[in-house]
Amino acid sequence: MFFGTRAKSNEKWIARRRGANFPSLSVGLFLVCAGCASEHYRYGLRTQASDSPIHSVHDRRYPVAVGGEHPRLDRLERWVHSPSRWRKRWFPSKASVDQSPEELRDAAIESVHGYLAANGLDDVHLDIRRYEPGEQWSRLRANPRISPLWKATTGALSVAAYSIFPYRVFHVDRYDPYTNTLSLNSTDPSRGLYQAAEAKEYLQHPWLGTYTFVQKIPFVPAGHHIRTTNDVLTYARSHEPWHHEKEIYPPSYAKIASSAVPNILYASPSMPTLVVPIVQFAIEGTGGLVGVSVAKYEESRRESLSENEKPGVKSATQAEGAMVGNPDAND
Repeated sequence: MFFGTRAKSNEKWIARRRGANFPSLSVGLFLVCAGCASEHYRYGLRTQASDSPIHSVHDRRYPVAVGGEHPRLDRLERWVHSPSRWRKRWFPSKASVDQSPEELRDAAIESVHGYLAANGLDDVHLDIRRYEPGEQWSRLRANPRISPLWKATTGALSVAAYSIFPYRVFHVDRYDPYTNTLSLNSTDPSRGLYQAAEAKEYLQHPWLGTYTFVQKIPFVPAGHHIRTTNDVLTYARSHEPWHHEKEIYPPSYAKIASSAVPNILYASPSMPTLVVPIVQFAIEGTGGLVGVSVAKYEESRRESLSENEKPGVKSATQAEGAMVGNPDAND
């Protein structure tokens, strides 16, 4: 009796291990198929879609506000990011040596400026290192795309979270559809550009409050992040340098993975509670690794294309055509 029970428990444990590996493998295959860039980019929302940019980068019609000094927030920000500064001081990367944080922030702002202007997102509020809770409440009340029901519930919770956890302190880049505000606080151009693409994806939908709420339902955000990733990668392919574009792949694929396999899958009696965040972290890590692999493949593909386009270098097709046209060339 004892050995039979022990054998059954071992079989259950093996089944759980196999089940834990299956989501990572399936997510990897799903991401390779889902997070691809398109051949042609469509500028603007669906109601004004165009094959050419809506506005030039210098024609900025959207409101831009830059935050001033906040002594308390600045002290808290220095304390929160002190470990990161120590790490960069002792283990400096090539990027941190080549560019200062100010130069990186300027590059991130310029990338977002170009995206918003090219897609004609004229009414998006662009806040650069700002913390103004009162203004966020005013924008929530004045946003015509959000119904009063969502303003009083999920919209109020969103602004409350902004007030309690200032994005400026934690260097968070985020678009809030309830206030139609794109907050830029980091020095990473890829993060800011992804959030700008999220703004475009949110504004595609007429029932914006309902659409935003539905994104909290398991599995539903996967489609949102797939479309956002497709848009931002297609845009970056023709507008951003490669060293900015390749940084978009890992976090974008990680977002798709985390939304495609939510925590609710692991909230079962057979799996311990402490294992749930570990599995979720593994799924996000799988998405990030897939993004790194896709970026490396794309880089090698472009290098091979550039090699074939060099003067004096013939591709296989050109060489074959030359031999067919002149069969005695090697005699």
